[in-house]
Amino acid sequence: ICFSYLTKGVYGMKKLLLIAIAALTFTGCATTQAQNYQFDKSRTYNSSFDDVWSNLVQWHAEKNIPISNIDKDSGLIVAESSGFSDELASCSSSPLVVQLAKKAKLNTLVQQKDNVKVTVNTQFLQRVSLLDEVQTVPCNSTGVLEKTILDALES
Repeated sequence: ICFSYLTKGVYGMKKLLLIAIAALTFTGCATTQAQNYQFDKSRTYNSSFDDVWSNLVQWHAEKNIPISNIDKDSGLIVAESSGFSDELASCSSSPLVVQLAKKAKLNTLVQQKDNVKVTVNTQFLQRVSLLDEVQTVPCNSTGVLEKTILDALES
């Protein structure tokens, strides 16, 4: 009786393994890659540095995006958000991958030259799990966030 139970158990495990391999094979084709987008991340303004800076700080406050580092002398604002919508970034996906969390990192540089130049750099990250392995993978910006910020700084 014990031997037949073990044989059924091994047979059951082999069958389960074959099903898992078949599922991986067929759903592997359903994996979507993150799209790449081309967009402007810098813009020049005819406004004063102080006006652009003030508008940028106000934008962060209105959108409830916490600033983690701000240095007006260097013109740098660094911010993070604990999530983002699919409209802002394209991430790879697969039916076998479980999305755990998303994070957006944002740094904006305001420089005074002849005019005021603003550059917005973003990094979108997705924490995922496949079976018991957890990893952080990058997503590609769609340019929507960068354009939104740059548009908001127009006087």
